[in-house]
Amino acid sequence: MAKELYITIDKSKSWHNTKKLWDYVKDLEDGKYKITVSKADKRSLQQNNYYWEIIDEYVQPLLYEMGWEHVKNKEAAHQFMCEMFLKVSDVNIQTGEMKERVRSTTELSKMEFNIYLEDIWRWASEFGVVIPSPNEQLTIVK
Repeated sequence: MAKELYITIDKSKSWHNTKKLWDYVKDLEDGKYKITVSKADKRSLQQNNYYWEIIDEYVQPLLYEMGWEHVKNKEAAHQFMCEMFLKVSDVNIQTGEMKERVRSTTELSKMEFNIYLEDIWRWASEFGVVIPSPNEQLTIVK
């Protein structure tokens, strides 16, 4: 049976995933193995639908209630969350200049998108809002 291992390569950081990769390989039994390296898939349609549902039903109302009056719709709430959790520093390798930017959710792999969702869940829980997991009912019954 094939196993999958996901690692993140971030050239601005050291090779922090080397141990994870080695731990995976050292436990294999003797034999010949094929290692394929490929870019992880982008978020799924299900992840996307879930994300926009929680942004609309939980995040936007919470932000507005907290006093962020400019957050009047799900697009503004989406932007707010991206600025909160997806900021990265890019370095110009020639000059050393650093600039912050906000990653787009469209850049995220499925695993990175799950981490982003977990950040949102944790943040909301700090304010007493429990966002249901993807396997729980999301549609509000009226």
